[in-house]
Amino acid sequence: EYYELLLAKQENYSVLVHDIKRHLGAISGLAVQHEAEEIVEYIKNIGEDFGIDGSVHYSGNRFIDVVIKRYSDLCREKGISFTADAVLTTTSENNGYYITPLIDNMLENAVDSAVLCKSPYIVFTITKENENYISISVKNSCNHEPVFKGNIPQTSKKGRNHGTGTKGMKRSASKLGGSITWRFDKEKMEFITEVIFFNK
Repeated sequence: EYYELLLAKQENYSVLVHDIKRHLGAISGLAVQHEAEEIVEYIKNIGEDFGIDGSVHYSGNRFIDVVIKRYSDLCREKGISFTADAVLTTTSENNGYYITPLIDNMLENAVDSAVLCKSPYIVFTITKENENYISISVKNSCNHEPVFKGNIPQTSKKGRNHGTGTKGMKRSASKLGGSITWRFDKEKMEFITEVIFFNK
């Protein structure tokens, strides 16, 4: 899946480079006519057409980047503002087995919550805490205050898989030698999930 993503990106940019002269010609024509709003809209359309999103910065870790790409596309489909900044990570790919389901669970929960809001958003970041620790954070809009039991949010989902996502995240964080915390900001109506683990 990672290599398919790279090939798709390469093909996309090859087409864009091929068409760039035509795009520049069209923009120049609008500029001569002083059509400022049309220029902005035209450039925006080019970006959307080729999936160029300045709000998403990939990490360079193939496991993480596949997940980021998938949720970036999903949020675009659902009308959720998605910002990702994972540039600072130096996480070893040996941790990918646990990082992939962890981030996937974090972002899946964020999408489920954010999509119910009037102004939905998700902010995903990976940063280095000094040189020894990595912090993974997901912040998302939330239209109600969640119920906590023992500092763990209680899901409203029903069925045989009830609560398995939370348990899976705790297990993954533990396997990475780290910990996971959840909290809710009442003022911002924002839910925050954060994992901190040792940077091996």
